[in-house]
Amino acid sequence: MYKLHSFFLSIPISPLFPSLIAFIAGIVWYFFGFSFYIPFFSWIFLAILVSYYAENVYYLKILLLGATFIIGNGLLKKKYNSHCSFSQCNNPKSLTIKIIDTEQKQNSFSKYLYHGSIKNIQCIDFQKTCYNKNILIYSPQDLNLVADDLIYIENPKLKIPDPSILNYYFLRENIYATINLKNNNQFTTTLHSKYSLRSFVFNQKNRILVELKQICNKKTFSLFSLLFLGNKSINKKELQKLRTWCKEWGISHYLARSGLHLVMIIYIWEMLFRYIPLSLIFKQILISFFTIVYLLLSWSSISFLRAFFTFLSYKFSIIFNRQTNSLHLITIITFLFLILNPINLFLLDFQLSFGITYLLAWIQQVHIAKSRYLFSTLE
Repeated sequence: MYKLHSFFLSIPISPLFPSLIAFIAGIVWYFFGFSFYIPFFSWIFLAILVSYYAENVYYLKILLLGATFIIGNGLLKKKYNSHCSFSQCNNPKSLTIKIIDTEQKQNSFSKYLYHGSIKNIQCIDFQKTCYNKNILIYSPQDLNLVADDLIYIENPKLKIPDPSILNYYFLRENIYATINLKNNNQFTTTLHSKYSLRSFVFNQKNRILVELKQICNKKTFSLFSLLFLGNKSINKKELQKLRTWCKEWGISHYLARSGLHLVMIIYIWEMLFRYIPLSLIFKQILISFFTIVYLLLSWSSISFLRAFFTFLSYKFSIIFNRQTNSLHLITIITFLFLILNPINLFLLDFQLSFGITYLLAWIQQVHIAKSRYLFSTLE
């Protein structure tokens, strides 16, 4: 007889896993309002002590974990401070905005939603050039704006959320404010882009939607658009009955676009490439290329991006003939998502997607350890 905990302890954990836990602990530390300077000066004091025991690897590992704790703490602190300092400009004199994407809503009062990136903001006391602050533009009518268009707004009436009660979604997406524009007379288009890569991708995405809508019935289009393209600007009434059935069956999560739908697409491509006489490496490169194109021509989510980067890591390991471990890959990808945006840690989509994926990878390693043990007993 064997015990489950023996396999549990023998699972090969990623060497980055302790650093990831320390990094998350640093983010949580600042989130609960504890001082940044306490761990910072404690780490400096620890570094001085460790310098006398530099030959001891154990002390160096503790120092490394402390450094990742402080980095996680500092990244969240920087995120909050950046947003709060920018929010001081409540009544700007002018805004220059670059359009990133558009979305059509079901609300008649704000039917069109434009995602924009603030390029320049002029306030009474200062003028600031921005590269990472976004704004949501709501309008009851189509403003005829496409990706990479540059617009200029004088005396905009912005709605800036209170930083003390700010929604985590706004922080994660770097959304500074929202604005309502009733018509085209409230702004000036200073640059209409036609040949940029972003505008090309934008036009192709919308062309695919239009053509699918013409050849499919309403329910098929709504379901395909939601699951495989990630576009949520659909008529929800068309899927109301399906949603009710899925709730009764307990499979409502299948209606949320996730890695499952990416796996289905990739599986179809894998089956098709079996009948094409090409080398294994070239097939992996082509599938990776098609998946990147699919990513560009669809609307992404946290779960989808997690699955995409995991898939890409596996393909690169095959191309470059390297061994992989699922727990190690997920640890690296989790680290990457949190470094780029530590606010992800407090959002439910990130917690469910990465938490469940990590649990499944852990169970997989348990089964592998169990199989190896049974095989060794047969010998």
